[in-house]
Amino acid sequence: MLILNELFPTFLWLIPLLVCVMVLKLVFSSRRVKGWIGEKVVATSFQLHLNPEEYQVINDVTLPTHNGGTTQIDHIITSRYGIFVVETKNMKGWIFGDTKQAKWTQIHYKQKHQFMNPLRQNYKHTKTLADLLNINHEYCIPVVIFIGDAIFKTPMPDNVVSDGGSLANYIRRHQQTRFSEAEVLSMTDTIKNNCLMQNRATKQAHINHIKTLHTQAQKQPTPSCPHCGSNMKLRTAHKGAHSGKQFWGCEHFPKCHGTKAYIQGR
Repeated sequence: MLILNELFPTFLWLIPLLVCVMVLKLVFSSRRVKGWIGEKVVATSFQLHLNPEEYQVINDVTLPTHNGGTTQIDHIITSRYGIFVVETKNMKGWIFGDTKQAKWTQIHYKQKHQFMNPLRQNYKHTKTLADLLNINHEYCIPVVIFIGDAIFKTPMPDNVVSDGGSLANYIRRHQQTRFSEAEVLSMTDTIKNNCLMQNRATKQAHINHIKTLHTQAQKQPTPSCPHCGSNMKLRTAHKGAHSGKQFWGCEHFPKCHGTKAYIQGR
């Protein structure tokens, strides 16, 4: 009993410590904090692996879009060889995905989670930048980096990597000069001058915009294909004058080429 009485004050000191550990665990496991940490890790990697005289790095950029909303870009790297647009994913476990799939899959401790194909997610970013800078969309090069011990379980394209060194190597492999140094400086200034101030209001407005788009898509009923009568899927045009615009396409494409217009906000 005497020993227990002597140890009791020690246990009292341990309680706040355990509470702090639990709180920190919850904080660092939240999606927002994990995303912030991932962006900082990648930004540091750029400093270590890319020559600042050749590559200008702009982190955490929110730009207005043509439809009155916003798009949030983790990192933009301007250079004579192109504009590299980097999407960061801080995820653990096995990653399954394909370039053509709308959703990718994460499996971590037998828990399965689906998330938007980051290459498609990055398409809106590159399109917004190309329109802002008035340059060929092909000169805006999308890159996706997974950090947080992610393991790819399916073959990934060259522009999807899992560490900062591979990301820098992919960027440095582009050696065809597309812009002059003066053009790079001008584009860098244009991006900085058009990006919205990074504060709570900007972030909340972007979140609200994403929720509104999701709600609009949910409310709009899925039409039937005018050719074969099958269900249709919401798709995004990647070529031509309508590049970046959404439309309804038959679920049996390419066997069926039926399409219908998608009315934004309806």
